[in-house]
Amino acid sequence: MPPKENPSAPATTWWIFLNAKPGEVGEAANFIKAIYAFPKVVVAAVQGNAVGVGTTMLLHMDMVVASDDAKFITPFADLGAVPEAGSAKLLPDWLGYQRAARMLLLGEPMLAQEAFEAGLIAKVVSREELQATARGWAATLAKKPPKALRESKRLMRQAISKPLQDVLEEDLALFGEMLQGDEAKAVLAAMVNKGKG
Repeated sequence: MPPKENPSAPATTWWIFLNAKPGEVGEAANFIKAIYAFPKVVVAAVQGNAVGVGTTMLLHMDMVVASDDAKFITPFADLGAVPEAGSAKLLPDWLGYQRAARMLLLGEPMLAQEAFEAGLIAKVVSREELQATARGWAATLAKKPPKALRESKRLMRQAISKPLQDVLEEDLALFGEMLQGDEAKAVLAAMVNKGKG
């Protein structure tokens, strides 16, 4: 059984992985795959310690804000495991190999300010500002044309693994198509009407 005294404890995530049936990836892995495949923009707020999958799941979020006391900890080697959720590729790609090695091999925590400077998160705020910042981002995103957001996210995500030439060809073609779409026409019409007023 998972630890009942604190269901959000890091041990709970490990229990989910350890209790997966042979040949199955388990609930936590299914959750990561669902985040990765989710077409809408996902905003995350981090307070305190983000341990193991608590950190690696953030690699699949689109915008992450953290409180200034947040720590990102990936103690996989200490637990006799290996990095999961694509972190063995994404952390070296995003942070550089040496900084990723400190996290994945030494298990050193990364503090919020360093995570921001390294590009792992988008912003650092006080604990008091954390929820308001995340909700503010979500509210701003909700006002934007949804197809434009979905397609922008898709292009950004695909660019991680595609050669630049392929990305250029696809984004330029899609850019032209989107400019002829209903969302772009509505935005341009609103701009014209605003200019007349």
